[in-house]
Amino acid sequence: MTSACQKKCVPPKYSDGELSKGEAVCIDRCVAKFMDVHDIVGKKLTAMSNAEQGGGAAGLPGTIPK
Repeated sequence: MTSACQKKCVPPKYSDGELSKGEAVCIDRCVAKFMDVHDIVGKKLTAMSNAEQGGGAAGLPGTIPK
């Protein structure tokens, strides 16, 4: 996440010791999006694991009940 957001938001050659306002906002949004996706994937994996353990596939499209 750190390197991905840095590559996206901070130019390779920078001269200031501080981030510009635009760079800081970009990094903030990038991290927020990463955390949102991380949360969504975690919830999906938990639901899939619970469905597999319980034998059901409720709410999971594309799964075949055992």
